[in-house]
Amino acid sequence: MTKRQKILLVAIIALAFLYRLVWLDYPLINTEPQRDYLIAQHILTYQDLPKSGPCCLFNGFYAPYRHPVIYYNILSGMLAINQNFMFLMFINFFLQIIPVVAIFVLASRFFPYNAGLLAIFFYGFHQAIFKNALFFWQPHLMLPFLYGSFFALFLFYRTNKYWLLIVSILLFFIGSAIHLSSVPVAPFWLIALFFILRSQKRSIKLYLTAFLLICIGLLVMLKGVSLEIFNDPLLLIHGSIVDYGQSLVANTSVYLKSLYGNGIEISFVGIFLLILNFVFLLLYFRQRKLVQRKFYMIILIGIIAAFIAGISIFKATIWSYYLSPLFGVSIIVFAETIAVQKNRLIKAFAILWIVIFIGQFFFYYPPVIKFFSNARGIDLAANVLVKEIKDIQRQKNYPQPNFFLIKVYAQGVETPTVEDLAFWLPLEQKLQRKFIRVNNTTSSFTRLNSSYYIYVVCQSFAKKINVSKDCLEPFNKEFSGYKINRVIYEKQPFTIYEAILYPSISFKAKQPGTE
Repeated sequence: MTKRQKILLVAIIALAFLYRLVWLDYPLINTEPQRDYLIAQHILTYQDLPKSGPCCLFNGFYAPYRHPVIYYNILSGMLAINQNFMFLMFINFFLQIIPVVAIFVLASRFFPYNAGLLAIFFYGFHQAIFKNALFFWQPHLMLPFLYGSFFALFLFYRTNKYWLLIVSILLFFIGSAIHLSSVPVAPFWLIALFFILRSQKRSIKLYLTAFLLICIGLLVMLKGVSLEIFNDPLLLIHGSIVDYGQSLVANTSVYLKSLYGNGIEISFVGIFLLILNFVFLLLYFRQRKLVQRKFYMIILIGIIAAFIAGISIFKATIWSYYLSPLFGVSIIVFAETIAVQKNRLIKAFAILWIVIFIGQFFFYYPPVIKFFSNARGIDLAANVLVKEIKDIQRQKNYPQPNFFLIKVYAQGVETPTVEDLAFWLPLEQKLQRKFIRVNNTTSSFTRLNSSYYIYVVCQSFAKKINVSKDCLEPFNKEFSGYKINRVIYEKQPFTIYEAILYPSISFKAKQPGTE
């Protein structure tokens, strides 16, 4: 690797790292990290122990099958170091460096360094991958362990050190316990392991030892993976070729939308990128040389095809983040097919592809500084709520500050889209009071408070919310027995109202201040 390539490598990693850092903030739209933090915090502080992990396999089609509870225990272990939501965000943020390094090392091992540099550039500025570093969440947190597993396996191949194989196995099962989207990758891991052991001419004892470790990990996974078991497992699988074909087409569509679009749709820009990639791939295989590199390329394409074909056996159209393990492989394919082009005209189109690719990224993630703006907003709003709650408790002489609920409304949606969990996180800590009980069989909560007061949170996104249309009207429709009393907080992105139960309304609720 030349000095210029090393400088370019460091510059790409630094730029991708810093750009992620300025976008790092509290996730208000995706509420699952708030849920996961609360559960992990309650495990640590109140010993609320759920029996299962988050729901569900694929897109909720297999609701009885839940992820292992190990995920919550891992988060709880992290919180034992620092009991702060943003601490988990930072852990995930730094863990996301592992896939970046692994992509470069693996790409540059099987292809030239220029392909590796392009791969790390594309990986650092791909919209679906960029989001992984912005907030901790199961499919995001899983990726560092998955890529770390393959990286450790590669190092085992290069060094012959057996402890690296053990690390690889452990990392793979930890990643699978965090999110089951890594499970379909297992056959490729096993095939790679077999060829590594075969190339090293290892003894049968090593094969058996590796097999035993894998079986132990598999048994642990099977014990924790589900809450209920179907009587007939064949009900999970398509009954006809036609159904399978429809599922294959649907899942391929999800894959392409995630790779070239925003996960929901592909714009004309994304379609243009897709067509150019297909042309580059055809031109790549038409070249007479590159025999060894073509072999590696066929393996990568085969992994992508086999992953989608395998996961389509089941009766569900998957969510885009179940395909996230494929993105790194796909990006290496992009990089190699572009890096190898020699024709001037094709090179010009390759440069155009790169420009459009980075332009699409900046369309989704424009250069703005978001660093902790939502986190500061929540903390300011929570401080105001704490003051109001303490004032009412003192004025009304309530023995406990458990006389309120929180309802959050966002723009243009009649039902709350942002959970109240974001506010229970700091309120439990600031008031030193348990307001929520984690249900032991599902990833859900029981609010322990009475509902004499309701704090109505009107949350805006890109612009200031129309509080009357987008917040107060749906609240009054849902809670007709309450009267909006006054505004207690008004600063982007929140406007908070205090609503109180009409005295004349008969309402079945716990008395304020009671347990």
